[in-house]
Amino acid sequence: MGVSIGTGYGGDTKQALAEALGALDPMVDSESLQLILVFASRIYDPYVLASYLSDRFFGVPVVGASTSGELSPAGYTSHSLVVAVFYDMPYRFGVAGIREIGGDPRAAGFLTAKRAYQAITDHGPFATLLLLTDGLSPRQSEIIHGAFQFAGADIPIVGGAAADDRTLHQTFLIMGPHVYHHGVVGVWIEGQTPVGAAIEHGWESLGDFMRVTSADGSVIEQLDGQPALERYLQSMGLPLDASHDTRVSTLGIVHPLGIVSSDMPFQVRHVLKEQGTALVCFGDVPRSSLVSVMTATPEQLLTSSEHGARLAMGRAGNPHVAIIFSCVARAAALGDRVRDEALAIGRGVGNLPVLGFYTYGEFARLPGRVGFYNGSLVAMVL
Repeated sequence: MGVSIGTGYGGDTKQALAEALGALDPMVDSESLQLILVFASRIYDPYVLASYLSDRFFGVPVVGASTSGELSPAGYTSHSLVVAVFYDMPYRFGVAGIREIGGDPRAAGFLTAKRAYQAITDHGPFATLLLLTDGLSPRQSEIIHGAFQFAGADIPIVGGAAADDRTLHQTFLIMGPHVYHHGVVGVWIEGQTPVGAAIEHGWESLGDFMRVTSADGSVIEQLDGQPALERYLQSMGLPLDASHDTRVSTLGIVHPLGIVSSDMPFQVRHVLKEQGTALVCFGDVPRSSLVSVMTATPEQLLTSSEHGARLAMGRAGNPHVAIIFSCVARAAALGDRVRDEALAIGRGVGNLPVLGFYTYGEFARLPGRVGFYNGSLVAMVL
């Protein structure tokens, strides 16, 4: 009963798969398999991954996502792939997906949740929705709001947005033999015991609060009635002539914006780049919201990682495995200490096996948590 996890390396997709599969527990009975998860670098061919795993584990749901760094019992790795097989777990898994998010991301989230729920015929007292999305699609908040409309307030929704090794070119999702580049995949999880889930980020405000006076989706045009770029730099005591795209994208990693929220109390949005005098963020920023420039030391980020993992562990009814979704911006901010995040997570969950990946955004629709985040760590334990 539990999960077996293998990691593969190298640039050849089939060889990396063979290495990962060869590391799995040979004693696992194929008749007891329930779910296959694969998290893989964009260097691997998703069509080979989907086809090979679906054939190898015929009849077992296969779900996966591209990454910007992977987590497994090997710790933090990059340009690798992680395969996990779930067997004899006290849960049932229903899988569904939408190939194209299209112009109505809320409908895509709703339908994914509904179809994943309908894929299970025998429902239990506890449920959780695991959500994976194309991390380059806009309006991620709308996707999780749609899923929430179906699931309701009592069902936790957790997950991450697929990444692509920070190239911002194309991500992929896997559902069975199918590959989606602009879609959503959901796994409805039900059982007799609850799945533990938590989110933490570790960022704190520099203390200068600003009103978003003009914004369109993820683009902030004005802060306090001034051009957003100018006001952002001003809040850190930097002159406008310090601005250029590379500088702002670098600043945006270590100094994201925090939206004053009812939950954490800040909902983090990383600044991706400048666009004229505007700022482009990784995620929507509502007009009229109050924001502040954030900062964090590596120690603060790592402490939050351990705390989030420990919280999820304490909320799980029957812990077997921890699944982690950490933001790629955390990896960038941690720099040479990125490997320490896997160690911090391990301290939080003890001897539990860990798998996960670095994302382009994290989902956590939990009691008191609003939904879509950047710069955060989401942990689920089942």
